[in-house]
Amino acid sequence: MTNYETKQFKEPKLLIIVDPYADAKPIKEGSYSNIPVISLCDTHSSLKFVDVAIPCNNNTTESISMIFWLLAREVLILRGKLDRNVEWDVMVDLFYAKSFDGQKKIEEEDEEKEENQNEEEESQ
Repeated sequence: MTNYETKQFKEPKLLIIVDPYADAKPIKEGSYSNIPVISLCDTHSSLKFVDVAIPCNNNTTESISMIFWLLAREVLILRGKLDRNVEWDVMVDLFYAKSFDGQKKIEEEDEEKEENQNEEEESQ
């Protein structure tokens, strides 16, 4: 974030932090540049240099992904691309990160089911 001598350097306009403890250095550097910091915080999080704290459980993937889903939805509402009273077609469980191995296993099971159905249809 601070290496302004590189060609790809872009100063951020906002920092969204998941864990203030793990990301203490970017938070501190952001305070030097007056960059606003939004942080997901639980009861043991430090609020030093945090401008906006979102109280939540920031220890589990499901909780973090739910908060980012809500933030993404709210940004779309504020930009006028989504109506607050209309149900969003992106379900929060689709927003969760899934493991590659688990997805591969599900695909293999689906293929086996299709093969079994095709064999049954051919035998009739």
